[in-house]
Amino acid sequence: MKYFNLAVDLGASGGKVFAGTLQNDKLVLQEVNRFPNNVVEINGVSFWDILYLYNNILNSINIAQNKGLEVLSLGIDSWGVDFGLLNKNRFLSKQPYSLQKYV
Repeated sequence: MKYFNLAVDLGASGGKVFAGTLQNDKLVLQEVNRFPNNVVEINGVSFWDILYLYNNILNSINIAQNKGLEVLSLGIDSWGVDFGLLNKNRFLSKQPYSLQKYV
């Protein structure tokens, strides 16, 4: 059985998910899924639609498994200028801000 590591890249315009594994000491990648990153604007402030992105990540895991990939791990990378605020219980206190229109 071959195990795959999923890499999720959440960029300003969209998300990409790739599966990677080592074969003969070489990294082999295959695309699993792509989806848009739809920014939501409320009262002139832009936010990431974090629940939409979360559901697309879960969907991507299902797509990988339906392709017969045995998922070993998942890593997520996002655009570095956006942020979310956590409360004392480590939950999001509000939707993560999106600064993409200011950069």
